Amino acid sequence: MMRKVKSKIFDLLLQRKLKKAGPARPIAELNIERVQKILVVSSTALGDTVFSLPAIASTRELFPGAKISWLLKKAYLDLFRVVKDVDEFIPYHGGYRKLLDLYRKIKEESFDLCLIFHDSDPCPGGMAYLSDVPFILRCGFKDEKLAPYLSARVPYVDEHHAIEQRLDVLRAIFGGDVTLQKEVRLETKIGDEQKWRKNLSELCGWKNAAFVGFQTTAARRYRAWPAKKFVELGKRLLSRYPDMVLVLLGATSERKYCQDIVDGICGGRRVINLASEYQISELPAILKTFDLLVSNDTGPLHVAIVVGTPTVSLFVPSRVEHTGPYQDFSKHKVIRKPPPCDPCLIKYCGDPWCMDLISVEEVFEVIESGFYKCE
Repeated sequence: MMRKVKSKIFDLLLQRKLKKAGPARPIAELNIERVQKILVVSSTALGDTVFSLPAIASTRELFPGAKISWLLKKAYLDLFRVVKDVDEFIPYHGGYRKLLDLYRKIKEESFDLCLIFHDSDPCPGGMAYLSDVPFILRCGFKDEKLAPYLSARVPYVDEHHAIEQRLDVLRAIFGGDVTLQKEVRLETKIGDEQKWRKNLSELCGWKNAAFVGFQTTAARRYRAWPAKKFVELGKRLLSRYPDMVLVLLGATSERKYCQDIVDGICGGRRVINLASEYQISELPAILKTFDLLVSNDTGPLHVAIVVGTPTVSLFVPSRVEHTGPYQDFSKHKVIRKPPPCDPCLIKYCGDPWCMDLISVEEVFEVIESGFYKCE
């Protein structure tokens, strides 16, 4: 109920300002040389935030002297603090929480430009508008309620990868021929990788183990390969590779699910349940200790790609063209099947079974064919 009340008040404020002041200024009036402060917004899920990194790096190259402030989800703040292209990080609490604090922050900074690379509600862009940011661009595929207030709504191009969709925001300013950064690296904190390699070695009791990660869960259930198949794959891998130790990643709420898979594999100390045992800021360092990550299409997969860890990823309902690997292609193998239902209901599916179409044999053969090299 309170959310609906806040939403209505927020909409009324937007409408009142639109009637009084009109929309943000058109991009044709933007003087690029005078841009000194930029607010970039990527405030949703982990993978979506990773997809914004090339656009943020490109923003730094195109505006080398500007101060760049990044509004992102509070839960991921510590993970992305290592991004050197950003001068300031602004936590986003989601929905209509702490909007007055957000308004004050944006207002006091007097941003010249707001680039919305990805959001899931009108609050970030709407607050930029209410805070008098003169130029606001947003990538989006819907003519939703924020559209009338923007300088430009950058069209959603269905054929574009999620990274390209974010870069399209910059193309709306500089034109389609501008050179943009498409590959990035996410650095780890000094000492974290060594710490986690030592931790994992102590957990398995083996200094020279080769670690293979399993990302068995996904942000959406329809993207998750069945647990029973991870169990079977784990058994086959441990039998085939005597130097291998499996490490399951996951959040606190996923620990029991992961433990059931660990118990099913019956690998003793060669299977480690790391779910809930690390902070989100430590995820890049953990991934860098892995020789390989086997993953659903979800956040840790995309973090693994930008830290340089080889991956085998599993796709059925989600589209590889949109969210698959987009750099270092020789390091990443995708196993995909066409969705069996037409239309595919994706996140609205009440009985997601299609990931079961990917067989254990397919995944095992990809690994055995030389993608993972046993030393």
